[in-house]
Amino acid sequence: MACDQISVNSGDDISIFIDNCVFARSVYLHGLALFEQSTDRDKQRMSSTAGTLFGDLWQVIGEYVILQVCKMTDSARDFRGNDNHTVAFLLQHYDFSSDPGLQERLTGLRAQLEAFGAKLRPARNKSISHADRRARLEGKPLGGVAEGDWDQFWLDLQDFVCLIHRRIHGFPFYVNGVAMLTDADGLLKALKHAECFNELLRDRSLTQRCADLALDPERERFRLMKAPVRPASARRPQARCAGRDGPRVRSRSPRDSRPPPARGRCAS
Repeated sequence: MACDQISVNSGDDISIFIDNCVFARSVYLHGLALFEQSTDRDKQRMSSTAGTLFGDLWQVIGEYVILQVCKMTDSARDFRGNDNHTVAFLLQHYDFSSDPGLQERLTGLRAQLEAFGAKLRPARNKSISHADRRARLEGKPLGGVAEGDWDQFWLDLQDFVCLIHRRIHGFPFYVNGVAMLTDADGLLKALKHAECFNELLRDRSLTQRCADLALDPERERFRLMKAPVRPASARRPQARCAGRDGPRVRSRSPRDSRPPPARGRCAS
């Protein structure tokens, strides 16, 4: 469907753009947790466990995030005349003329976001989306940004999305406030636990029972079956269950335990 056949004030465009932003942010945080914020010991565990896999994953995440940022900051329409879901597209196809202050703020944010994307575009154009022969043979760096620039980019993107979402839907949306964007720390913790378990196995004089529990659960189950049973008089009375199958307990969704989203810098 052509763009001019879609309502200018439709919320679909900003919603689709937000989905892209949240996923890109999530992948970025995966890489940050695994390869930037992890300790040297964490990196040693990843290298000794699956060095090739994690090395490739580091490159894949880096290239993917650069590709997504460049897609967000591309022109509103490509050379074939197809519309792109970009910051430029949103400003062209939503009408903010009734609020000059908002329009000026969004225009400034667009300039900052596109300037950031321009720094990464040489890598996208010559290495990620295409295999430029000269660039490959020369082996020179293709753009790049400082770590602090990344932090500012995500804040600017959040403000841009927040302002448009509130204008279209009546309430803000904070990209950086979405809960559980990454659980990569769980992988690092699992690798640490595996290392600790291996250390336990090396010291059988102190941890034989732990090894038995892990490697031969049937032996422990048999031991428990032979344990003396307390007389009925010593048993603690139990409450009668409601119904044949007992009371139903609602399973708690992981979302129930999440903290409320952190508020961003979007002005009210």
